[in-house]
Amino acid sequence: MTEERPILRLKRPRSTQRAPIVSGGRRGRPTAVPIRPATEDDLLADLQAAAPAVWDPEKPVPLAVGVHTQINPVAENRGLSRRRVRRFLARWTSREAYLQALLEPGAQRRNADGTPAEPVLERHRERARQRLARRQPGCGSAPARRSPQQDSTRRHAG
Repeated sequence: MTEERPILRLKRPRSTQRAPIVSGGRRGRPTAVPIRPATEDDLLADLQAAAPAVWDPEKPVPLAVGVHTQINPVAENRGLSRRRVRRFLARWTSREAYLQALLEPGAQRRNADGTPAEPVLERHRERARQRLARRQPGCGSAPARRSPQQDSTRRHAG
């Protein structure tokens, strides 16, 4: 009448792979060899294998809106969280080469596998222009920094 209850685990396992057991640990006990956790570079390698033209770091193409939903299953197979996927995509899409690709006339967005998605909207082109302009030195769009004297007078003004 006693049945075994499942053990409740609060944390997800970091990787779907198990570490191989080897002998030769302290006092002859078997030890686990640590497996290198998957990185965003591993994810990029998987994506490049599937669609090298889309994931070329030298000449990126505009990605489809919502491409993260296509990438999440690949990342989960690698043991990467959705947060890491978001971080990877934020870095990929904020690079200068990617922003330049958005500005190309007639640019077409692509899915993660390379199939055409939708054209780049004008509002997305304008946003890319703004982001590139902020990177130019001396563009004047950065907020002015306060001098130490201005900071001290502001603190003691009240």
